[in-house]
Amino acid sequence: RPGPRSQGARQGALPRGGHRPPGRQGDPGESRFFVSLEDELWRLFGDRGYVAPFADALARIGRVRRQIAEVEAEAQTVDELIDGNEDAVRELLIGEHVRGRKLTMIFDEVICPAMRRIGDHWYSGKLTIAHEHLATRTTIVALQALRGVLASREPTEMLAVCCAVENDFHELPVLLAQMVVESEGWRVVNLGANTPLFSLK
Repeated sequence: RPGPRSQGARQGALPRGGHRPPGRQGDPGESRFFVSLEDELWRLFGDRGYVAPFADALARIGRVRRQIAEVEAEAQTVDELIDGNEDAVRELLIGEHVRGRKLTMIFDEVICPAMRRIGDHWYSGKLTIAHEHLATRTTIVALQALRGVLASREPTEMLAVCCAVENDFHELPVLLAQMVVESEGWRVVNLGANTPLFSLK
């Protein structure tokens, strides 16, 4: 005598093998498909209002992606600096300049965050002062290479004196200031770090 499974298969409730047949056209139900945010469909139909309900979500996703990319780029720059990889850092800075990024943006968004992170690591004991010195020296070498490819502005009659005051031994901020002022056509005298104020008379 056949069991319930075989009996049901003969009556059409289940096919032989016990698997329900796939849905046929006209059967009740629903279908779903997913489109990547990078899919061509977004470009084709995004301006027709189909993605309007998702605009805020897409904007948030875009911001998160940019933040992740910035964190990853900063981490990569930090690694190159503490490894003393002058070639990589030079290529990074010159590449940013060639892509049209302003000098001040390169300094504020690439160099300063990386050096701040290195300083934090030194303060917390993750890095030594030797790492910080190597990172600074690597940055200065890369900046001098960048300075050599910057287009010259129409010279002015303005003169700027850049230096760090007495007991301030940081050369990097002085060089950054020099390059920014030079990019405006000023002639710059860089006196370096630890400059006694009385000597500026």
